[in-house]
Amino acid sequence: HDLEAWVASWDRHQGNVLYSGSDDCSFKGWDIRLPTSGSNSSPAHSEGQQTAIFTNRKTHSAGVTSISGHPRREHVLVTGSYDERVRLWDVRMIQKPVETCQVATGGGVWRLKWHPHDDRLLLAACMYNGLALVTAAEDWGSLEVVEEYKGHESIAYGADWYQGSSEKPASQTSRSAAECDVQTKAKSSQFGKRQQQEQQQQGVSRHEDLIATCSFYDRRLHLWSPHWPLAQSR
Repeated sequence: HDLEAWVASWDRHQGNVLYSGSDDCSFKGWDIRLPTSGSNSSPAHSEGQQTAIFTNRKTHSAGVTSISGHPRREHVLVTGSYDERVRLWDVRMIQKPVETCQVATGGGVWRLKWHPHDDRLLLAACMYNGLALVTAAEDWGSLEVVEEYKGHESIAYGADWYQGSSEKPASQTSRSAAECDVQTKAKSSQFGKRQQQEQQQQGVSRHEDLIATCSFYDRRLHLWSPHWPLAQSR
């Protein structure tokens, strides 16, 4: 990379492949099995320069800040950028990944996290524009922002889903969130509280939808649950 490298991420399904993104707008792929330039020895014992298996400098119009391979779908990967867009990629042709679609988030995308169970649901930390839930269409041909969270008063940098059991009752989730000084300033989606009430009446647990997010200057950690119903994007 010619400028600062903002992100590096291993391919979840190919242990020898990793991806990187930089402030020079480039998105690159690497294979650690390949020998480095200027040496015929194994990469582990070489001091030469590694050669990227692909370099994309044209797609992103600003630095590439986040890369996340899908945990269950082998050839699906997303990138986030300072250009305020999330892009979905098909990496079956590893020498030339194909961008299949993109969506604007209104803020630089610093972190991307796939839902632990819902294949098409993605969490994005969008810096000055808070947090966003993004869904992929059933045919993976489009992305859509379905909900935003504006509770942080500073730059939203960190975000992740609760990774534990989903068997705890919804009431316990609500108490935990309250005890952690959660600010409930989320921008409601079109579904709003009505869907939450319906799910509670049906005994549906929201524990697996618990989200942890953090912001930079005010050093805040928030725990919150989205209004977007999990089953909607499955």
